[in-house]
Amino acid sequence: MSALSWSGNAVVQHLNVRKQGPDDEKELALDVKLCADARSEVLIHFADMLAGFLFVADGALRFPMMDPVSWVGEIKHITLTMAEHEFRDVTLRKFSFAPSAGWKVAMTFTASFAPQAKEAAIIAEMLAEAVRVEIMPEGDLLAGVDTTTGEIHLGTHTMSDGTQAEIVANLKPARKRQAKPADGKWPFPVKEGAKADDEMEVG
Repeated sequence: MSALSWSGNAVVQHLNVRKQGPDDEKELALDVKLCADARSEVLIHFADMLAGFLFVADGALRFPMMDPVSWVGEIKHITLTMAEHEFRDVTLRKFSFAPSAGWKVAMTFTASFAPQAKEAAIIAEMLAEAVRVEIMPEGDLLAGVDTTTGEIHLGTHTMSDGTQAEIVANLKPARKRQAKPADGKWPFPVKEGAKADDEMEVG
């Protein structure tokens, strides 16, 4: 199973408000049942062959009369964003997947976390509504990184003249140099026209 990262629309189907923790330190807890409109690609986060089990090559259902597939595990330490409200240390559980033709999957799950009282009230107003949801593992070091350039945008800085300058870091690894082997032959093809120095950049 790979780390679950997903975003899309989901309907808030049910809310359960409760208290958790020791008697003298109880805190508000919330269980939110969501049904998300997903694609079959999300299934690889749960089992490598699950999509191939549910669908045939053209996206039709392999077993049209089968009930939704349940997944009994839990995914902890998730950052969950609902309608631009972010919640941390969320546990996702009670997953089920109802496939439909065209590689579509209705992904139902319960998100459990400890909101502030005012946040619980905001979520209660979302009941039975479709909201934008984003799921991301906590501590994802690559969050916000442009994987094509290796750049991560850290914010902006106000210059002395009042203009805004964007602060960008480049996370691409430095290229390494490899010494030519003692036999004088490189262990990889050298492009035609390239200068075969005693050292070459690799990686």
